[in-house]
Amino acid sequence: MAELTDAPNSRWDGKIEPDGGQAPDTTLRLTEDQAMALGKLLESSRTHPLDGADATAAREGFQVVAASFARWAVPEEYDARHEAATASVGSRFATIEQAVGTAFAEDHGRDIVDRSLPYELATQVRQAQPPAPDRRLAPAARAFATAVDEAAGLEEGETLRRMAGEGPVRMVGAAAEELAVAAGVPNVERPFAVGRITDETDLQFAALPSVLDNRKHADAAQEYGKVVGEVAVSMAETYAANPGMARNESLARQQDTTSRFASGDPALARPQAQPRDPAPTANRTTSGPDQKRPTLDR
Repeated sequence: MAELTDAPNSRWDGKIEPDGGQAPDTTLRLTEDQAMALGKLLESSRTHPLDGADATAAREGFQVVAASFARWAVPEEYDARHEAATASVGSRFATIEQAVGTAFAEDHGRDIVDRSLPYELATQVRQAQPPAPDRRLAPAARAFATAVDEAAGLEEGETLRRMAGEGPVRMVGAAAEELAVAAGVPNVERPFAVGRITDETDLQFAALPSVLDNRKHADAAQEYGKVVGEVAVSMAETYAANPGMARNESLARQQDTTSRFASGDPALARPQAQPRDPAPTANRTTSGPDQKRPTLDR
């Protein structure tokens, strides 16, 4: 996973526990069938392969493992201090974390299998019946990332890859930075623009589960993610065309609301190997969207 995401560290806590329907955390959770099938896979060989049922369960379990490690991937400098800060607010970013991790694992499933397993075992996993793709969260993350790829002139899948290597709090920020650069937001304004785009997009993804509960058609998540991406692109273009707007919006919200993190909280900033002067960051607000720029109508 580190090679694919360019993020060598992991938030995994080293534990493997039964999947009892718990909310996602940093423990690897597998069903009994998945865990047993993966164990049998490691003991199998070309001459003694898994039977069909075990091969299917092993592939399903491997997909769970891949999605988990995709959402746990973090930069090299990520440490216990960052993890403590992230854990304190992790529930706010549970949807985007799950959506990005699942989408990345689905899109790179074959590559992950080939990089992780010996050839004979990888062949068994690839040839097994694949699990049904996620239809609820992953399509939204994929559609959002595609909108950013297109606007920023990146290769298909590049934004999703970068998001997967940042940790939950910084996932959207990685995409927002690409948009701000591509749109030509002035350097002095860029931290404010990135913060505003990040805050708006994080709010939209946090609302995704409740939105999908009211939209039952098959493409609802994909459509939602596409619109969220289009709003983010429009925000970047608006801030580029109106110097000072992002800064003014950010300062206005600082006066009216408290920051989503305490001052100096390391979770919001990408970990750095060497200390740097902290860049200004925008603050989340629970008030309505600014009327001067496009927003997503929920």
